[in-house]
Amino acid sequence: MELEIVDNSTLVKLGKRVYHMKKTFEIKKGVFTRRETEIIKHMADGLTSDEISAELYISKNTVDTHRKNIYRKGNFKSIRDVVLYSLFL
Repeated sequence: MELEIVDNSTLVKLGKRVYHMKKTFEIKKGVFTRRETEIIKHMADGLTSDEISAELYISKNTVDTHRKNIYRKGNFKSIRDVVLYSLFL
């Protein structure tokens, strides 16, 4: 992998975006239940609902309900948002 050299203004912009994301996600931290947080971590690892249900010994329908609640509570638009949030857990 090749590293790209960036100037200071790009680093400042990136730092501001990361800071803003961190603040936004800290606000959402207390919103999710323990089980939802567990499922968020599995989603971020790329597991499907079937795989998560097998791992946690719960039905796929239960996982799908948790996923819907996660998207709704976190106001997430895509799995990308869930993965970014999981970085701050």
